[in-house]
Amino acid sequence: MTEDPPPRRPLTAEDVVRRIAAECAFISANGEVGIRLRPAAALVRQYGDQFRRVPPRRRPRTPKSPGLL
Repeated sequence: MTEDPPPRRPLTAEDVVRRIAAECAFISANGEVGIRLRPAAALVRQYGDQFRRVPPRRRPRTPKSPGLL
């Protein structure tokens, strides 16, 4: 029987930026520094959901009682 790996802690925004810098940055032959946008965007998409705020839950509306006629 195989064991599940221990749960990983959520990445912070700083962790994501460091990972983008490590995996997507490059230096050209002229010494210019750049970032490959497609891999960076994929990383942001991969980890972005955990940074989105969950909208507050609304209480269900209670039906109003009909007024007197």
